[in-house]
Amino acid sequence: MIPFANTETITVTRPQGGSIVDYNWVEGTPLVFNITGSVQPIRGAELQRMPEGLREKELRRVYTETELFNNDTVTIDGQDYQVEEVDDYSRHGFLAHYRVIVRRNKDEQGGLVG
Repeated sequence: MIPFANTETITVTRPQGGSIVDYNWVEGTPLVFNITGSVQPIRGAELQRMPEGLREKELRRVYTETELFNNDTVTIDGQDYQVEEVDDYSRHGFLAHYRVIVRRNKDEQGGLVG
């Protein structure tokens, strides 16, 4: 169990490879599963260290024992977030975890969803 305060269940959607069917590319069915994690805001100096294009985005920091990848989407409080950055601390013994930065997804019109 991850030793962070305020853990919650987070849904992960992971794209799977597709295949060619009748000369057309067909996307694979995404893998959907739940993880436990602690979701935290990003503020101050940490926000300033983010690449310039990400600073204006709605970002969150997630601590989890489950490895996530940059093409994963996580659902937090009913909103979808794209994984932007993953720091691997899984070999650090007592506090083995992943520190993940996620960015809130936009809808088709370019505005934030919700």
